[in-house]
Amino acid sequence: MTNSKDETPKNERQNRRYYALPQDIASITDDQIEAWAEKLYDQMARDLNFGESAASQNSLQRKEGETMKKSIPPKIQLTDRFITAVTYATTLHRDQSRKSTDIPYICHPLGVASLLIEAGCDEDQVIAGVLHDVPEDCGGEPRLADIKQMFGDRVEAIVRGCSDSLTSTEEQKAPSKERKEKHLAELETASLDVLLVTAADKLHNARAIATDLEISGTQLWDRFNLDQQSIIEYYNKVFAILKKNEVTPKLLNPLATAIAAFRV
Repeated sequence: MTNSKDETPKNERQNRRYYALPQDIASITDDQIEAWAEKLYDQMARDLNFGESAASQNSLQRKEGETMKKSIPPKIQLTDRFITAVTYATTLHRDQSRKSTDIPYICHPLGVASLLIEAGCDEDQVIAGVLHDVPEDCGGEPRLADIKQMFGDRVEAIVRGCSDSLTSTEEQKAPSKERKEKHLAELETASLDVLLVTAADKLHNARAIATDLEISGTQLWDRFNLDQQSIIEYYNKVFAILKKNEVTPKLLNPLATAIAAFRV
């Protein structure tokens, strides 16, 4: 007589139940899904004759890999000095925006700082990245005095070396071409600290130009005081100085890619 119950072999019915996702999957947590996946893998390994040892070994390797990922500490520990620098720069750049845009200017120094962190720089260099435009755009020498008092001689020296003008007002600045030529001459003998922050500064600006070129086309060049060819020549000269002084490829390689996009 035929049995009214499911005649599927018992072990196969068990496997079907074991392999199936919980019906109310929307209500289960990520940890429960992860636990279910581990049990599923182990059960499938046994069913396919991989053996307990292979499944266990694979599970152990996964866990060791996860532990390694979680245990790598950051290269630098950013302190309250960094937070103070961000607050100071944000306050002084508060009413400024990126050239011919409504983007708050502070995004640029923060972007420079991020690039320096990713390149493995130390906290003084990162802080200088946050502050690199403060004297140039927010008051000149008095701002450098503030920076020296708050963050020390090294940060002040880096920011000074990254500034192409230290006048107290915008109207007192020399023409753009003259300032850039002076800055190029100073970079020839600049410290590695200054060259690193300069590289991150130019990289962040160059990426912004390349992105805007893709979106807006060649009318982008109308924003600048110099023509397209002069800007390309300036960036190429800066790049040559940075490369000669063996600045890290973490900054130089993407800078080269961004500059190459200027000719499109």
